[in-house]
Amino acid sequence: MKKLMLTLCLVLSSFNIWACSCSKYVLSHDTAIEQFVKNEFGRRAKIDLDQDVVLIKAYPSLIEKMDLFKFKGTSCEVRGPQDEFLYHCINKVKYDYLIKVNNCEVVLRVKSTYSKVSSRLISKTCMDSSNLL
Repeated sequence: MKKLMLTLCLVLSSFNIWACSCSKYVLSHDTAIEQFVKNEFGRRAKIDLDQDVVLIKAYPSLIEKMDLFKFKGTSCEVRGPQDEFLYHCINKVKYDYLIKVNNCEVVLRVKSTYSKVSSRLISKTCMDSSNLL
C-alpha cells in the first residue's frame, strides 16, 4: 500500500515537471517570412532567420489571457518578448517580427493556425544607399 501511495504521489506531483506535449502544433512562421521577403525584395534577397529576424511582439489569445486551460506554472507556459504569458499548445498565434533585409527594416505581422499561415506588412523603412557615406 505504501508503494502505491508513493507512486501515486510522485505521479501527481510530477505533472508540472514533464515536458509539454501537444497533439497538434500551429504552422511555422519561417516559410511565411521567407515568402514575404522573396515577394517584396525579389528572389535574390536572402535572410538569416536567426540573425535578421527578431520577434518584437506577441499577441496573447483570449484563452491565454483568461488562462482557460490552467497551463500557468506548467512546462506548457512560456514568456513572450514583452514578458507576456504564452502557451505552447494553443490553436492560433499572432506575432510581430522585425526583419532586416537590403538596408530595410520591415515589421511583419504573422498569424498562423493548424492549417494556414498569413502575413501582413505593418511598416517598412529603407535607408537610401547614398546616405550611408
